[in-house]
Amino acid sequence: MRALKLNRIGILVVGLCGLFALGQRVGAGQAQGAAQAAGDFPRMEAPTDRAVTFRAADLQARFKQMDAKKASGWRLIEGGTHNINIRIEHEDAPSVHPNTVDVWVIERGSGTFISGGEIVKDASGKTSIRGGVEQQFGVGDIIFIPAGLPHGLLPGPEITWMNIRYDMVKK
Repeated sequence: MRALKLNRIGILVVGLCGLFALGQRVGAGQAQGAAQAAGDFPRMEAPTDRAVTFRAADLQARFKQMDAKKASGWRLIEGGTHNINIRIEHEDAPSVHPNTVDVWVIERGSGTFISGGEIVKDASGKTSIRGGVEQQFGVGDIIFIPAGLPHGLLPGPEITWMNIRYDMVKK
């Protein structure tokens, strides 16, 4: 169990290093993603001169704070072209990010992820993905979502995941 936690932290640290390097190449871009769900959760600006470690015990404490406040999102770090968020949801409406890659690290729960296909709206305005591929996932799984790929989390039990996002460099 400890090795699994260390592996997830290692993945986050490696992801952060990549994000910081990418941010240096792209420059200060416009922030992506939703606003902070609860104003009293601190948010760190992404440093460019040092690495940052988010300890598993601290993250678990944040998950509990979010549960108590019924908060669905908390931005851990903001870098303009890259960020790291904690998300707690029962579902995630279909979306597509033309220039942004998502990496989801599943921390709690299990569910069904759908990707590919096309995003459509029904008569009531609710969106879904038609022709996508459904995949089951659980704690410890990592989902890589390339830029431009429709994706979402189908309705089900509550899921907690780390969402690492970064903008693609245009050549």
